[in-house]
Amino acid sequence: MKNDDNSKLRGAFQKVKEDYVELKKEVESIKAIRSEIDSLKSLNLQFKNEIIHLCDILIDLSKKVNGPETRETISFPHPPQIPSIQIPLYFNQMPYNLPSVFPLASPIPQTNQQTNPTDVQHPQHINPPLNDLKSLNNPLSIGNRGVPTDRQTDRPTDQQVLVTKEVTLPLNPPTPFESVSNILDNLDGIKKEIRLKFKRLTEQETLVFSTIYQLEEEKGYTDYKEISDKLSLTESSIRDYVGRLLKKGIPIEKNKINNKIIHLTIAPPLKKIASLSTIIQLKDL
Repeated sequence: MKNDDNSKLRGAFQKVKEDYVELKKEVESIKAIRSEIDSLKSLNLQFKNEIIHLCDILIDLSKKVNGPETRETISFPHPPQIPSIQIPLYFNQMPYNLPSVFPLASPIPQTNQQTNPTDVQHPQHINPPLNDLKSLNNPLSIGNRGVPTDRQTDRPTDQQVLVTKEVTLPLNPPTPFESVSNILDNLDGIKKEIRLKFKRLTEQETLVFSTIYQLEEEKGYTDYKEISDKLSLTESSIRDYVGRLLKKGIPIEKNKINNKIIHLTIAPPLKKIASLSTIIQLKDL
């Protein structure tokens, strides 16, 4: 009887011990997950700060190129009553090509028929008349004031046809703050692309990439010999690893100096987006 009780008691203790071991494993698993979550949060904050720094650089460059933000205004001889503007144009008297914001139709084919400018019918919606347009100092006019029609010529005169074009004002370009917002919206996509590219690298390829990155940080560039001395590998092996990195889409630039020495650098866009530590952390996720 006592043996049965002892056996049951030992079985109960064994069960408790097994439950304790399982519970301990779950606690350790939860701790590992929490540690990984904290690491991801820290990495996300670091990456976001680097993107914000990049955006500040873009804003400064935009200000240097475009200058202070201004609002363009257009003055008209007569205040328009409707959004569209009707401007008379003579195709055969244009002094220069118009900008692309004023699209022109194909020129109207010339005919041998001589037409008197006084016979041209003007659209009723144009105000003031053609004669009054000469006094507006319009930059589209060359000041020809017309050509006499009573002079005999050996070649037929070009037919002048009054054409009106509707000018559409261009939309305002996005502000620098809107551009920054778009960049931040693509933050997750950029991180995912970097992680997928470097996830495909082997440990040795990652080591070669990291060495190129570090040596470039020290002196601005590196070469095959310096990397081979650093890693105790042959130059041929380093060339092979660099070729593999390029085939896998890793942005490494090769600049030949005096047709002899090849300098290796990391593409500047990647260095601006992510530091070496950030790239390694993304790869290990």
